[in-house]
This record gives sequence, C-alpha cells and structure tokens, in this order.
Amino acid sequence: MEIRTYEHFTLNELTVLWNRAFSGYSVNYEVDVDAFARQLANWGLDPSRSLVALVDGKPVGFIQSGVKDISGRRLSWNGGTAIVPEYRGKGVGKRLMVAAMEVYQEAGVDVATLEVLVENTPALRLYESFGFRPVKRLVTLECKAVRPLPRRTPLVYQLALPQAVSGKSYYDPDAPWLAHWCNLNQAQALLITDGQGVDRGYALFSIKEDGTVTLHQFVPNPACGMTEAELCDALQMIWDMGSGRAVLDDFPVHDKRMLPLLQEMGFVWKRERHLMHCRL
Repeated sequence: MEIRTYEHFTLNELTVLWNRAFSGYSVNYEVDVDAFARQLANWGLDPSRSLVALVDGKPVGFIQSGVKDISGRRLSWNGGTAIVPEYRGKGVGKRLMVAAMEVYQEAGVDVATLEVLVENTPALRLYESFGFRPVKRLVTLECKAVRPLPRRTPLVYQLALPQAVSGKSYYDPDAPWLAHWCNLNQAQALLITDGQGVDRGYALFSIKEDGTVTLHQFVPNPACGMTEAELCDALQMIWDMGSGRAVLDDFPVHDKRMLPLLQEMGFVWKRERHLMHCRL
C-alpha cells in the first residue's frame, strides 16, 4: 500500500475518490468538482497534509486534514475519512491513520480532532485505538419554518464580526473545527448583554442567500447564566434575521434546556456525532 498527499492528484480525481469512498454511507455526501474545491477552501484543509491510500496504483481511500492555531493550541482536524466499499475492512483506514498521525506530529499539533457518527462503530473503534476520546456531543437539527415562542426579555443584542468573540474568557476552545470563529466564512457574531451592559453570552451564525439561518455556536456566559426565557428570546432574535428556515449542523449543546426549546420551535433531529480529541 502506498500513501500520497492530495498534491499528487487532480481535483477531478479527488472528487471521484470522495464520491466512491462515501458510496453507501448513511449520509449523502456526493459532490461535484466545484463543490469539492469549495469544500477544501472553506474547510481550511491542507492538500500537503491530506492523504490518499493506493493499492496497485489505484486510489482506495483518503484522510483530508487541516492544521491551525486556535485559542493558544495547534489543532489538526480530520475533515473526512472514507474507504471505497471493496477495500473496507482490509486495513486501509488503519494505514491512513498511522500516516495522518505522523503528519500531525511533524506539524507540532497539540490536539488532533475529528467528528464521527455515533452509530459508526467501526470508525469509533479505529479512532479509539489511536487514542481519540469523545469530548462533546454534537447534534444536527433542522426546521423548515421556526415556530415563534414570544418570551421577550430586556436583553440587548449587538451584531459584530466573528473575531469579537475570540477574546472572551468563556469562548469555547473545544468547539468543532468548522464552528470556530476563524473558520467561519461570512458568519456573524451576536453579542448578548443585559440592560446594565453585563456580558450574558454570544452566538455565531450565518445566513444563506435564501434566508436559511445556520447556528454554529451559542454559549451563555457561565458567570451569569441565562433564564429559560432569556435563552428562548436570544434564539428567537437569531431566527428572526432569516426567512424562517434554520439549521444547527454539528452543534455543540452547552445548555441542556436548548434541545427541548428547539423542539418546541419546530426543529427535528437529523443526526448525532461525537467530537473526539487526541492529545499528542
């Protein structure tokens, strides 16, 4: 088996491999070449640190990765691992992981991160064998038309650039890679205070051209907390900026009251994944 970096392949070859390797997967990840190229750029992936496994010169699997300094730590992210169906269970994933961990160590990574579907037992066992452990529950919820829950409070809201949350003492250092402020393209921050100017929390969200709101992070200030009415009010403030359709994609839940509130607003569960870390 041979391991090469993405740099040795064309975008078309990598797109074909991506679609073949994810065929039969529980989530439809099929993309065209343009979408694959955007994915590499938007996800902050590094072709020189993304790997392809070849058997007899034929690409049979991949791990794509990014490395970045976030909140004082050098993080790596496994932004996708997949093996073509006929080569699954034959050690390709293990060989790719060995090579990826070597890449992370050479890059001086402090913490290697990845996300995996909770029901993907083979992948969980593979990652755990390399020292990865679940650190956070991530949920994906969708709502076609948010049902308003008018519970108005005296909270004050201010829109800002995403980097405005980076210096907060309670900024979530263990957010998923794509939810970190520095990896969010065209996102906005919502800074939440009370009538006396006390910091109550923040949110990071983005709005698509069709008005769909995607919530990436929502973190109450643990020094103050939020009442359920305030939590509901802040969420509704975010939804009101869009068309009514909303998504939480691989969303880290910081407050257990959020899920019942979101269900009351009309959100439905789509999937759940583990955020896993390995300290190097």
